[in-house]
Amino acid sequence: MIQYHKLVFPKDKEFGLTTFRHEDVGLKGVGSGKPHVDLSHLISKSEFAELDYEIGIGLVKNKSSLPGSVRGQMPPKLRRAFFNEIEPEVMNNLDHHDPDGRHRAAMKSMTRVERQKYALMVLGAAPVWHQLLYVRNIDPTPGYESIRPYWTEEGVALFPKVKAFAGRLPFKFLGRILIFATYPYAPIPPHRDWVQAPHREHHINISGHLGRPIYVYDEMRDQKHYLPKDVRAYMFNLRDYHGVDSFPRYSYTLKFEGLFDDDLCRELGLKDGFVWK
Repeated sequence: MIQYHKLVFPKDKEFGLTTFRHEDVGLKGVGSGKPHVDLSHLISKSEFAELDYEIGIGLVKNKSSLPGSVRGQMPPKLRRAFFNEIEPEVMNNLDHHDPDGRHRAAMKSMTRVERQKYALMVLGAAPVWHQLLYVRNIDPTPGYESIRPYWTEEGVALFPKVKAFAGRLPFKFLGRILIFATYPYAPIPPHRDWVQAPHREHHINISGHLGRPIYVYDEMRDQKHYLPKDVRAYMFNLRDYHGVDSFPRYSYTLKFEGLFDDDLCRELGLKDGFVWK
């Protein structure tokens, strides 16, 4: 099976992060190559209004949110818009960012999450998301056959309507449910979720604000394919480059991950469930 990127393993075993370099692959898309798929029929205006109200309260009251992080190298033609390095670039180049070793000394006793915050707050990494919340998470096991999902404590307490809505979505297997929240005027760096290869990673994203400049990027044509402004729920190939331009309001994306049922796979043209092949 074709895979376009080779993983880059860090020389610094303690602080470095596994990542992958940019390659000109082009947009693979969904099914027949669509940059994104409109799934707005899966949520009504009244359903969204209820979820949006609940999520707003949950974003304020939660105590378990994490900082955001992405892997991989940004596409060179979009890189110039981001003056700061992203976290893996910083952590894999500590000889430059920490010439005297004092930051390494400070991070030795830190958890992974604390190191993420340190990279952002002290070492100058570019912000990705303000908050990342898990409503539902999975144990870190390889392959859907062995994944063990569970509802988080705050997910159950703060997001019961999200949990109920998830049960009505066309998944035959439901994995994680996440909320990504972003500061006003803070763009999301263009990134791939992982190396580009045929995969069956399905998801449904719900945008908290219509018109938010969400895009999938074709690096071969240097073209951003923006989500239409009236689309609330959608899917795209997570391993294509994607990001969000600056937006003037605090905003969020609600994401459901898993495996679609056979009917939706047929509707979207996902042969054997593959997003592309």
